[in-house]
Amino acid sequence: MRINLILYFRCYPNIYKTQGNYSYDESKIPWGVNEGCVATEGNMEVIEVDASEGWASFKFIGATFMKSLVVSIDEHPMWIYEVDGRYIEPRLVHDFPLFNGERYGAMVKLDKTPGNYTIRIADTNGDQIISGYATLSYRGGRDLGPSKPYINYGGLNVSADVIQLNTSDLPPYPNIKPSRTAHQMLNLTMGRIKSSWQWTLEGTQLYDVNVNADTPILFDLDARKNLGDKLTLPTKNGTWVDLLLQLGQFPKTPKVQAPHVIHKHSNKAFWIGKGDGFFNWTSVDEAIAAHPQNFNLENPMYRDTFVTNGAFGPTWMILRYEVVNPGPFLLHCHIETHLTAGMGVALLDGIDAWPEVPPEYSIDDQGHGHHGQ
Repeated sequence: MRINLILYFRCYPNIYKTQGNYSYDESKIPWGVNEGCVATEGNMEVIEVDASEGWASFKFIGATFMKSLVVSIDEHPMWIYEVDGRYIEPRLVHDFPLFNGERYGAMVKLDKTPGNYTIRIADTNGDQIISGYATLSYRGGRDLGPSKPYINYGGLNVSADVIQLNTSDLPPYPNIKPSRTAHQMLNLTMGRIKSSWQWTLEGTQLYDVNVNADTPILFDLDARKNLGDKLTLPTKNGTWVDLLLQLGQFPKTPKVQAPHVIHKHSNKAFWIGKGDGFFNWTSVDEAIAAHPQNFNLENPMYRDTFVTNGAFGPTWMILRYEVVNPGPFLLHCHIETHLTAGMGVALLDGIDAWPEVPPEYSIDDQGHGHHGQ
């Protein structure tokens, strides 16, 4: 049995200590952004399972707007077997974190006394404590009373015996390895810039998600000038590319920096390294020689969504991927307010081997598309 759960949470009050040394005017915030949340008593989703089938497979999809979650099923350990659409070496856990855009597959053994068990989805953000629930119901079960949780309302483990997923140790299955070296390194610095609500992934500029809405870069390479060279990064087909994601310290950066959920479109990347401080090397090879303990080229994670460390100072991470799918693809923070406020770049992958645009998708001199004509 395979079950898909798509999880939605939204609402994010201000926490000025994490928003930097900027001026604020809450009167300009539209009503309903930071207020208006009310308790509801909607129907709780009931997911029926049949113990005779032995196991149930759950697919959890983090479709959150800003929230970071923890997922568990009362009294039912989970075997996490798939992450971001790729098999991993299975991990036995009682709960796991779920960030924006992440996807986890979990196998659950149906060996408990037939009855009802609570599925718990808790928000772990310090700004607002909120939880959502569903019911795992055995077909033909009886009332057993409340089930025993692994996590509380705020997403914390209820005892030291509860096992949470170690998200830094999820190697792919079967094992695949990245290239030992890369042909190119792209240096990207993340953080707030210009104001408390504007974000950069490149370090100096803001990405406008709407600037090429009428003239996609794939159709007209000259359209990249609307974003500029710093936000449109070309690579060559068949090469290996390192993405250096540096959580920087801008002049008004707060002491406490929240994590970012970086999502890469097109193909996946290997997470081969991370560390504290600034990345002070000209290449990954140089960094490996200096600090080999910070890197893993034998069995690194292979994903398309990567959560940076929340920190009291700068940190960095290295992603390595092979350019095998020519075209322009977005690299961005999956926290929606960060993306819409500038936190993204366009990877112009395999620019030397871009596909020809079919005539029916072409754009005329006036910028009008001909799709479907």
